[in-house]
Amino acid sequence: MTAPLLDVRGIHVGYGAVRALRGVTLSVGPGEMVSLLGANGAGKTTTLRAISGMIAPQQGEILFDGRPIHEMPAHEVVRLGIAHMPEGRELFPTLTVEENLRFGYLPRRKEPGYAEDLERSYTLFPRLQERRRQAAGTMSGGEQQMLAMARALMSRPRLLLIDELSLGLAPIIVDLLFETLDGVNRSGTAALIVEQFVHMALGHTRRAYVLAKGTVALEGASRELRDHPQLLASYLGEAETSGAAEERPSGKPSAHKAGASKARASR
Repeated sequence: MTAPLLDVRGIHVGYGAVRALRGVTLSVGPGEMVSLLGANGAGKTTTLRAISGMIAPQQGEILFDGRPIHEMPAHEVVRLGIAHMPEGRELFPTLTVEENLRFGYLPRRKEPGYAEDLERSYTLFPRLQERRRQAAGTMSGGEQQMLAMARALMSRPRLLLIDELSLGLAPIIVDLLFETLDGVNRSGTAALIVEQFVHMALGHTRRAYVLAKGTVALEGASRELRDHPQLLASYLGEAETSGAAEERPSGKPSAHKAGASKARASR
């Protein structure tokens, strides 16, 4: 059996007296895409923040490629090969597209390859090349999310942590972003995805975990969970699972008809 790339073992995280995570255990294999689902306040964003080193677990451990990382600061975690795309994008709004991309390259600044990675970003998202001299804060939400993904990829991560890829975006942009993510995954990059469109997430991932009140309440193959919406609804709520995304000929769901199944899952 292949050892997991990411191995989260029984982590507990609290904010003051509030316990956000209670023994969360999950894993992501090399090159695997995994969904992390849950209702409001379930602990999804907190889980991603703990993995990326933005918040330290009070108990438990997190291993990346067999190496403990739960006591590492975020900048060291990035250097190991984990890139975090937070909800809200968190770009530098007054800096240009290209300057934002350069910040994504900083963890590898002592290595060659900046021009190559920049070209890759523009190949993935030609719109960014057209806007490369434009301030990030003046672009549309969809363009900013393209930039957020491109910036994360500039560090050549082995694992992407993605928090709400589709939030506030037009369906056509959501489809484009998921198609790009699928291509990145085919090149070998693993991903752990928190996503409001439940059926989009399940349609683009191999496995899924469902959090409820800071614990893993359900896990399994994404396809099996998609085929049992009543089971998902028992943890996520009817409104979050009632409408399946439109199927494409490829078998991948589209965001165009996923609005009805929107699972607005925050922390």
